[in-house]
Amino acid sequence: LRPWVMSKKTIVHLPEGQASGFVIADFWRSYFLKYFNMEVFDPDKTYDRNQHVFWISPHDKIKLDLNKINEFKVIEDHLWDNFGTSTANENIFKLISRNFIFINESIWYKWLKYPELDLYQNPSKFFLCLMRLQRSNRDDLYKKIIQYDNESLISYVAQNKLLIDDIDTNHGNFQRHVNPLWYNSTNFSLVSESVVNDLNFISEKSFKPFAFKHPLIIWGPANILDRIKTLGFQTFSHVIDESYDIIPIPALRLKKITLIINDLYKEYKQGKPLFTDNLSKEIIEHNYNLFYSDALINSIAEKEIFKPLVEFVYD
Repeated sequence: LRPWVMSKKTIVHLPEGQASGFVIADFWRSYFLKYFNMEVFDPDKTYDRNQHVFWISPHDKIKLDLNKINEFKVIEDHLWDNFGTSTANENIFKLISRNFIFINESIWYKWLKYPELDLYQNPSKFFLCLMRLQRSNRDDLYKKIIQYDNESLISYVAQNKLLIDDIDTNHGNFQRHVNPLWYNSTNFSLVSESVVNDLNFISEKSFKPFAFKHPLIIWGPANILDRIKTLGFQTFSHVIDESYDIIPIPALRLKKITLIINDLYKEYKQGKPLFTDNLSKEIIEHNYNLFYSDALINSIAEKEIFKPLVEFVYD
């Protein structure tokens, strides 16, 4: 980005507990401080429109009065809500990134020291499936996979079904809580995305298996595997029929996924190891290393978030 020949401008944001997570997250702080000063909003302070920029989000628990800051530059954080590129309209900058979900998870997991976990494959269970909120598409999947419950690790919090050693959903970090045993003791992850119709949608759920050295099957929008591959991740078409990913009709896509799981279950019951061939092992390691790649994360963060922010704030 441009050489620093000027003093840093200051991003003003709401305090922790009122602001959305990205701008106040400890694990993002070093990225911000490279380009900006950061300051918690003080309603009694007089701000300088040449030095201060306000940060707001749809997820903020209280709202700043835009009438009072209408002469200031304002950054609207839409990173959790939209997938695409940022847009500017006069003094309003809508911050949007196509790959924020991925890089946020990687940076967060490193902050939680997940790369230090002891990950090994010693599966005694068939698969792992983690679900929390009730969704009709998850209800559909749950009905299909409950037959494997005794031989798999399946959670569906909305159905009062939790895994051993899970934590309460009121815990601040519950969505990123991980017991490595869940992954070490299962053959693969069956990912149930939040939606299955929005082709632009992807959540942290589809990236989590990479962080814990797991193969995956995703019950989500069509072409979600292609979306993941654009980042450099690899999947397991040499083991399973991944043509399910291009089936446009959700019901038919789920039917295909169900058949794939059934075929894998037959091999599992016959005592055949799953995803243990050399190519699968190479892919698992590749995905793990790519998920935690500083070079990839920094490149995306600068291109999609901080370069556009700098251009807007310092214009």
